[in-house]
Amino acid sequence: MLASLTERVARCADFSEEERSLIADALANLPAAVRAAGAELHAKRNYMGRIEALYAALSLDEGGEGVCAAPLGNSGITATLVAADKIRFDKYLRPMAQRIAKLFGKPVRIAKFTRREDIEIFQP
Repeated sequence: MLASLTERVARCADFSEEERSLIADALANLPAAVRAAGAELHAKRNYMGRIEALYAALSLDEGGEGVCAAPLGNSGITATLVAADKIRFDKYLRPMAQRIAKLFGKPVRIAKFTRREDIEIFQP
């Protein structure tokens, strides 16, 4: 896929030589794993500084607690209902947690986790 994209950029009359060169360099410098998967690399800058709390929706049943998850569209992938930003948790994840409680007929607890212990840092 990447080769065909590079070829299409090279043949596209909409780009100047300088623009073609810039795009070709950017494509050539993508990490190998990204190129192999044909995926786009996007690393938006973090905005929170140090995260000191996590908010989570927890399902409750006879077996104890579990972290709630909800589907991401029709992708077949689910995402846990966990956020580091209370405003975003309340806006996006709380309504999903309420629907999960109604759908499954089981209580859902909203919890705030505040004790942080850094375990490891992976360097590139």
